[in-house]
Amino acid sequence: MSGRRIRTLSAIRGTYVRSRKPVDKIRDVALDATIRSACIHCEPKTNPTCRLTIRKQDVREKIRIGKVSTPTVFVVDASGSMFTYERMESAKGAIFSMLIDSYQKRDKVGLVAFREHKAEVILPICNSLDWGIKCLKALGTGGPTPLSAGLQKGIELLLIEKRRNRESLPVLVLLSDGRANVPLTAEGTIEKELVNLTNQAWINKLHMIFIDVEKTVQTNKNNRFTRRFS
Repeated sequence: MSGRRIRTLSAIRGTYVRSRKPVDKIRDVALDATIRSACIHCEPKTNPTCRLTIRKQDVREKIRIGKVSTPTVFVVDASGSMFTYERMESAKGAIFSMLIDSYQKRDKVGLVAFREHKAEVILPICNSLDWGIKCLKALGTGGPTPLSAGLQKGIELLLIEKRRNRESLPVLVLLSDGRANVPLTAEGTIEKELVNLTNQAWINKLHMIFIDVEKTVQTNKNNRFTRRFS
């Protein structure tokens, strides 16, 4: 199957590895474990005919190990600060390597870019390598850094994909120098917005990776926030 790279426990599909007592609704009965449990109570003293009787408490369900897909959304900082020190070229190089890896593993990828005062979907979540490379090459830089808008858009894409495939393990990869300077709303605070967005990702079990593409070490306020956010 396409897009299957990470092995995880599953109650629906995969290789049967062990059994357990049902937690909720029984989906996949483990016949061997159920019979073994019933045989414990099949004693000649209490059951002279040795007829096997399976009680409700004897039923066991299967635990399987299967592979799940990892849809990945790259959220790229395309603001003016990414133009200096070849930061955008470094970001594109990292994304290109991960695009190749995702394509080889048959995983879906998406691309979100943020600059000026908004974030836009450059590449919807799909498994087209050529389309992804084409969109990546055409990505330019300029304007301020609406980091909150970029994270919000990336999280929205992954939540849509997760509703389509509940067994998937969505991953958001953020590539930025961390110099956020545009809030989502005029009254908003950038730090609070980012904390709320990362909490939203954690609650929905979205995995997040932050790649800091800044090469210089500065002691300004934005750089202190970058180290905290990472």
